[in-house]
Amino acid sequence: MPSTEGTHTYTYTCITTLVIPTLFFMWRTLLLFHFCRTFPRWARSHLLKGVAEQLPPNVHFSPHFEPTYRPWDERPCFTPNADFFESMRRGKAGVVTGQIRSVTEDGIILESGERLTADIIVTATGIKLSLGGNIKFSIDGSPVDLADRYAWNAALLQNIPNMAFVIGYVNASWTLGAEVTAHRICRLLKHMQRKGYTVAIPKLPADLRVEPRMLWNLDATYAKEAARSMPMCGDKGPWKGRSNYFRDLWLAQHGDISKHVEFLTRSDC
Repeated sequence: MPSTEGTHTYTYTCITTLVIPTLFFMWRTLLLFHFCRTFPRWARSHLLKGVAEQLPPNVHFSPHFEPTYRPWDERPCFTPNADFFESMRRGKAGVVTGQIRSVTEDGIILESGERLTADIIVTATGIKLSLGGNIKFSIDGSPVDLADRYAWNAALLQNIPNMAFVIGYVNASWTLGAEVTAHRICRLLKHMQRKGYTVAIPKLPADLRVEPRMLWNLDATYAKEAARSMPMCGDKGPWKGRSNYFRDLWLAQHGDISKHVEFLTRSDC
C-alpha cells in the first residue's frame, strides 16, 4: 500500500506554519480594532509610544507621526517587524510632512518652500469609491439610486432582484469579506435551485425600523464622500453591517438564508 506519511507531514506543516499563524493574526487584528474603538485614548497613547521607540534619533516624532484622527477612524498602516523604521534607521527612507504647493518636472515644492526631488511620484490621495464602476442601474426602465437602498447582509440590495455585490472589511483583509459573501451567495443559489426559485429580492419589512449606517465604519474623507452614492446598512437583522469575520462567516455558512428575502419562481414573474 502507498505510504501516507508524506501527506501527514505536509498537512501538519501547513497547519503549524500557515493556518495557526494566520488565525492568530486575524484574532489579534480583530481584538486591536475593538480595543481602539472602545478605548481610543489609551490605544492612541500606546500606538504612538511604540512609534516613538522605533524612530531613529535624526527623525522627529512631531509633526510626522501625530495624526489628528483616532485609531481606526481611518485605516492604520501596519509595518510588519518594523521594517519601515528599520529603513529609516539605515538611511534608506525618510519622511516629510507638509502641504504640496506644486509639482515640477523633477519633484515637489511644498508650501514651506522646501523642494523634494523625485524620480517617481505615487499619488495616494483623492480616492473615489463607486459600486459597479458608476454603472447606471435601472429596473423596468426606472433609474435606481443605490444610495437609497439598504444592503442585505452586505451582499444583496434592497428591492433589486438577483443582484449581488462584493465588498471587504476595513478592519481586516479585504478578501475575507469577499469570502463571506461568496459563502452566502452560494448558499442562496443552492437554496433557490432546490426550491425551484429563479428570483430573490431582499425586502425591508414595513414594520422594521432600522437606523441608516455607512457600509464602512470609517471617518475617512473618501468613505464619507462615497456614502453619497453607496448603499447603506442598518443596525439590526440581516441589514446590519459586517465587522467580525468569524461571526459573519458562521452566519454565512449556517445562518438564515431567507430572512427578509422574497423568492419568486419563473411563473410568478
